[in-house]
Amino acid sequence: MSNLDPLAQTPLWRRALYALLPTLVLLGLVEVIVRAALPDASGVDLSRGFGDAARYLVREPDGGYRTAMFVRDVDEKVIPPKSETLRVVMLGGSNTEGFPSGWLGERLTEAGATLGKTVEVINLGRRGYGSGRVRVLLPQALELEPDLLVVYSGHNEFVEASFRMDLEQASGEVEGGSLAAVDRIARNLASYRSLQGWFGDRAGLEQAERRPQEQTFEHEKFLGLEWEQTVAKFEEYRKNLETMVADARAAGVPILLCTVAGNDFAAPFVSTPPAGLSEAEIAKLNQALTEARKAQPRSLSYLIPRVPEERLHFEDWLKKDGPTLTPEETPVFTAHRSPFDLAPFWWSRPHTWSKRVRPFLTYLRALRVRGLSEADQAAARASIEPLQRALAIAPDHPEALYRLGLVDYAVGDRERGAKLMRRGSATDRAPRKGTQYSNDIVREVSARLGVPLADVEQTIRARCPDGLIGFELMRDECHFHQAPRYVVMLDVAEAVVPVLFPALGDEARAEAKKAWGQALLDLIRNATTAGERELVRGG
Repeated sequence: MSNLDPLAQTPLWRRALYALLPTLVLLGLVEVIVRAALPDASGVDLSRGFGDAARYLVREPDGGYRTAMFVRDVDEKVIPPKSETLRVVMLGGSNTEGFPSGWLGERLTEAGATLGKTVEVINLGRRGYGSGRVRVLLPQALELEPDLLVVYSGHNEFVEASFRMDLEQASGEVEGGSLAAVDRIARNLASYRSLQGWFGDRAGLEQAERRPQEQTFEHEKFLGLEWEQTVAKFEEYRKNLETMVADARAAGVPILLCTVAGNDFAAPFVSTPPAGLSEAEIAKLNQALTEARKAQPRSLSYLIPRVPEERLHFEDWLKKDGPTLTPEETPVFTAHRSPFDLAPFWWSRPHTWSKRVRPFLTYLRALRVRGLSEADQAAARASIEPLQRALAIAPDHPEALYRLGLVDYAVGDRERGAKLMRRGSATDRAPRKGTQYSNDIVREVSARLGVPLADVEQTIRARCPDGLIGFELMRDECHFHQAPRYVVMLDVAEAVVPVLFPALGDEARAEAKKAWGQALLDLIRNATTAGERELVRGG
């Protein structure tokens, strides 16, 4: 009979397994309980939209759905089961989230009235979403049985990239190796995602409360980004759009792509010199830019902030830390044709503005109506020569193009200046708005794949003085003021009607557009005070 301890004869790996077994059983039990008690747990994911395996639309007992996309439960939406009502689903970022989708549904119902059709619009836009997360969400949106998908996405490609970088850093994601494999396995566990979502989302919420979402874009992450890398990022954008179209078509659902309107008076964010320049050339480029910045008057340089904190932000129209302005004190854009003669309607109320808004609009108005003083005009012209030197070294330098465009627009050829400003934005290495470059991708995908297009950028631009979209309609680089969103909805509606109601005749379409115009006029009458209406007439 052996005196050896049986436990000592057991291999070490087996003893370790026995020791872990109760823990594994307990974790398995927790996983089962979480999945049973919290059927939406798979949608609570630190990735907040990046995870292909996560659920962002959760089935309800009545056959409808509830969104699981936001930090706060109050932001989630309950979507009823599909009925005989035609259903349009909108996808995109914060602009889409802010669109008056219910009002759009009413206008589309007016168009379909002669056919006996009613329309509902489900808005699945979410702050910060770029095409990467819209692509992930779209297949789940198809479960809502839409009759049409509308995608308004293009502002947030680098906002989304910045957020993803933060998430990867916070979660310790590793691109390859065993740690990455463990991370991927863990992310398939509802219990793991619930804990991550609970702590991660609340940490994110606390950060969002400290810094408004519109000001969290840390563009220093992209300061060294070269144009070739920007192009590669936008190729991802193109592929995401193509995937959305393919997914919609595979489900037999029509899809409408939209270009997005960007603020032409929001300066480029990142102006990395082109690759291949020598140190001497970079030194000359920087010297020329420094001379131009010093030469340009405040009335122009105020419109080209050097750091994010100096930019006019979404929240500046809502801070209420500025002086209370009467309608008579509000900067008026007297040279503007419609819709800019309705500026008091388009803007938020002046008494809600921060102290930074009024001087910004004052300088912008001087630029729009060529009201620069003689001294400022001379200073602006003095910056032309160094800017031309800079562009001789780096012909696609965003800041140099944009500054020269502003000067031309202020004291030279307005049409040429407008083109240079748009070109400066289009060459931005990390844009935070729709540009000519990104919108041309949407147009190309639409034409090549035969997908309907709502060219919102073009229709808005066509109404603007000199074809430049500015702060008259937008709060920052990409967000509309509340009221112009209704105009955008009418532009989208005009593109939706032929897709949703192909049998609708020209006369019925004309009647619908007439009704839409009346609905917009009713909004104006209800939204403006008597003093503001007088300002509209006399401005």
